[in-house]
Amino acid sequence: MSQAKITLISSDSSWKSILEILLQLKNIELNFLSKDSFDPNIKLDDPVILYDYDTDTKEALEHIKSIVSNSPSSQILISSNLAQKDLDKFEQFNLFGVIDKPFNTAGMFSILKALELSNALLTSNDPNTPYYLRLGELMLVFQELGNFTKLDDLLNFIILSVTRTIGSERSSLFLADHETNELYSTIAEGMKGKEIRFPIGVGIAGSVAQSKETILIPDPYNDDRFNSAFDKQTGFVTRNILCMPMCNMEGKVIGVIQVLNKKVGGFIDEDIDLLSALCTPAAVSLESTILFNQMEKLVAIKTKDLQFALDSNRNILENIDNGILILNDKLNICDGFSKSCESLLDSNKLLDSPIGDFSFQSVNGFEPFDKKQMIDWLIYGFDNPEMDSWEDLSSENCFSINEKILKITFQRIFSSDQVSLMMVIITDFTKTYHLELEMEKKSVEAKLQMEAILAMTQLGHKASTENFTDIQNTMQNLNTLYSSKEFDLDKINEAFRSIHTLKGHCATIGLKSFSDLIHTEEDFWMDYRNRQTISSKELLERKTVLSEFLQLLESYYDLRQKLFSSDNSDSIQIPGLPFNELLDNFKQTNKADIKKFLLQFKEYSVIYISKSLEQIVKQLSQETNKIVQWKALETEDFIPEKIWKPLSAIFGHLIRNSMDHGIETPDIRLKQNKPEIGTISFSYKATKKLHKFLLKDDGRGIDLIKVKQKAIDKSLIQEEDQIIEKEAIDLLFHPGFTTTDQISALSGRGVGMDAVKQVVSDLNGTISLTQKTGIGLEVTIEIPVS
Repeated sequence: MSQAKITLISSDSSWKSILEILLQLKNIELNFLSKDSFDPNIKLDDPVILYDYDTDTKEALEHIKSIVSNSPSSQILISSNLAQKDLDKFEQFNLFGVIDKPFNTAGMFSILKALELSNALLTSNDPNTPYYLRLGELMLVFQELGNFTKLDDLLNFIILSVTRTIGSERSSLFLADHETNELYSTIAEGMKGKEIRFPIGVGIAGSVAQSKETILIPDPYNDDRFNSAFDKQTGFVTRNILCMPMCNMEGKVIGVIQVLNKKVGGFIDEDIDLLSALCTPAAVSLESTILFNQMEKLVAIKTKDLQFALDSNRNILENIDNGILILNDKLNICDGFSKSCESLLDSNKLLDSPIGDFSFQSVNGFEPFDKKQMIDWLIYGFDNPEMDSWEDLSSENCFSINEKILKITFQRIFSSDQVSLMMVIITDFTKTYHLELEMEKKSVEAKLQMEAILAMTQLGHKASTENFTDIQNTMQNLNTLYSSKEFDLDKINEAFRSIHTLKGHCATIGLKSFSDLIHTEEDFWMDYRNRQTISSKELLERKTVLSEFLQLLESYYDLRQKLFSSDNSDSIQIPGLPFNELLDNFKQTNKADIKKFLLQFKEYSVIYISKSLEQIVKQLSQETNKIVQWKALETEDFIPEKIWKPLSAIFGHLIRNSMDHGIETPDIRLKQNKPEIGTISFSYKATKKLHKFLLKDDGRGIDLIKVKQKAIDKSLIQEEDQIIEKEAIDLLFHPGFTTTDQISALSGRGVGMDAVKQVVSDLNGTISLTQKTGIGLEVTIEIPVS
């Protein structure tokens, strides 16, 4: 791999000095070019190019255009202290990013991210790079796929990623036009933007679109489906071809990827696996972006129609699609409305009809008015002619009438200083509304699927299968619970615990968006628990939502089948470890220590489990802005699977409690003469009779006074009761008990310790809490050896 290197183009020597010092700390070489003598036609091979832009916009635009043209494989950033309106002019170049001046930490992260992407893509040019290591670069591609709104930009990115990842000379992407039964493309390396169209079923790409099967052709000139005309025109020689369909989650062909000429040797099975893994998220992003572009065109067309209607004279009213009518001060419809109003309002008796007589219904997601508020607002508009902002506040109202969605705008008509009439403009918003809903749904699904792909790639085949199976089992248990004939308070508490555990499990493995959805579902169950009852209608609604979650989970299983072409459940997964770090570890490790090194990748080893829990701490540290270190007593022991599987989610609860309730923020810790960095530690010890787990933190401990007051508020004890410390601590295990005043995504719902105790009891174990207020908390769990 090439050395980390950055080219800085600037006329500011101080900018150079600052950047040079910071980059030296990261062992990154800086190549400085003075902008005053910079030749924009020079070809730069460095992975990252940083252009320092100050005031001359025209010169900067010319320079960037030349740099993009001459150095297409570089990641290009701009540093600037100018306003956003000036920087918007650079959007056409699809730059990697913009760094604000003066230079700050965020700028350094942008540079390092650009280097990371460049270096990862460069590894695909090395024919000796093993397949499982090349998977790492796909992670960066997955993360970028969701950042595009323009179709051409997304297509260019996919093609560039395919070419580099597979290590080929060229790639093409053909989209499917199912209305004309054709494949088409304006984005193909070597075609210079010229559109290509041909029927599905014709040629190599057409055959793939029709059969939905991958084709690998080692000698195209001996294949009757190959069209050599392009080679003859350009002088390009096609040696071998890999062609694969891109299908959405319903199995419909979205497009076809065609990869030409492997740089070293021919295409092999590993190339097919890599391309398959890339095609799945790429198809999801393509479909979402196409929908977004279609919506933009539809909105533009509707806007143009509305403007035309407003600019036309009265004679056009009989022919326009949009409805225009006039209201008098009694809010009755006057003569002179457009013919389309009759169909839009489902009435042929509009004249003199009060506008309030029509069956307007509010539409979810649109404000500010319901029907009554709309009438009150119209009256207010007549009575307050001096309110200049009335029209601005009257736009974008949406109502439904008999399954039609209508967007309604009001405009006052003045006579002298008084409002004499009101013009109402009605637009059929039905198609656009449903398209927006569909696009929003696809966007949410795409985000959830992208997170699932990242989680599965990091976890590996076996671990991801087990984790997703555990999540599915919890959902199925909830489904069974929802079917109970009688749903009493015990079942409400049981459902609440399961949903809370499900949320924590999803967050732990990286399904944050899915965890957020479950967090919203948890709100409903918190209300039922507080009321201590749930109606049959509410239970049916919860069962419907759970069914949607199960369907979403099924789509994750489809993704898993596409990501993992074979069952590698017995192999050791090494997720997310940088390639050079892995090699260095083996080079510098004695043979006697290799076993310990590998244990960090072996499930149910104490070292592996410790590193998994450490990831939770790191993730929550970022979310809570708390600085926390993880300490663990690492041994070569293995924890029995039947013990750790139910306890894994429990330790996630305990860590979240420590991060939310226990560990203080750095400023508070310093005021209390504590180290700024908090500590959470973990240990495991096995004897002939017991599995003993210990988790402790150095946070604030348990506020026993607050525990007692909360218990009094919940009528668990009386104010005059005298309770000892152990009795106060035992209250924490009561269903619904929490000392937190505000609910967060981490805790505060009064379910964590309840769930912990239940799981430990199911394992015939015991749990005890030992604490010192202001100093910390220890949680000891003991499970008997079976």
